[in-house]
Amino acid sequence: MVGLETEHKVFKSLLQEWLSTGREGQWVAIQRDHILSFFPSLNEAYEAGVHEWGTDRDFLVKEIRSDTEVATIQRVFWSPRNEQKEAG
Repeated sequence: MVGLETEHKVFKSLLQEWLSTGREGQWVAIQRDHILSFFPSLNEAYEAGVHEWGTDRDFLVKEIRSDTEVATIQRVFWSPRNEQKEAG
């Protein structure tokens, strides 16, 4: 696992508790050992994380599921200008 080791440990340590309290299907944002909150969608969790921690600090956004697999997505900066360059 590259990066976010602390965040993954926090997630794993609390997963069963979250599942038992009906949070399956929700998204959580975690930075180090700080749990920001739970959200109904990936986009809402990501936007809240960016608002709280900015784009220069890594944080984990992950769906709470009983069949969770780890997938890590590095920061991706998207801009409409990038698509225009590729199309042109």
